[in-house]
Amino acid sequence: MVRVHPEVPVNSNGAGLGLPDRRRVVIRFDFTGRPHRERYWLLIELGDTEICKTCPGIDEDLYITADAEAFVKWHAGQLTWAQATRDGRIQLDGLPSLVTAFPTWNARSMFAHIRPVSRTATSKAG
Repeated sequence: MVRVHPEVPVNSNGAGLGLPDRRRVVIRFDFTGRPHRERYWLLIELGDTEICKTCPGIDEDLYITADAEAFVKWHAGQLTWAQATRDGRIQLDGLPSLVTAFPTWNARSMFAHIRPVSRTATSKAG
């Protein structure tokens, strides 16, 4: 799984920004576009995060259904959040405050700012 581990900004009382104060938040991810659908849960509490491959048995606050490739491309900076959500490749359902805040939590890939080299440029060089 891509680094879905968010770096949730935390305010002075320890609660994540965009998160209800002093509350655990559970986000369910359903990844499509692969041979087998994959499901993960992300638990966030006071800025700490944990990813689970099995249901944690806690009510879910936000549901994310995403084409796996689109999610990876967004994370890598090859696709904007607006493009991915407008095209329906990433869909969110849940509390409006969490839907709005989620895209700001993602720790983009450290390589997101680097543009890929075209294959024609590399084949001419070799």
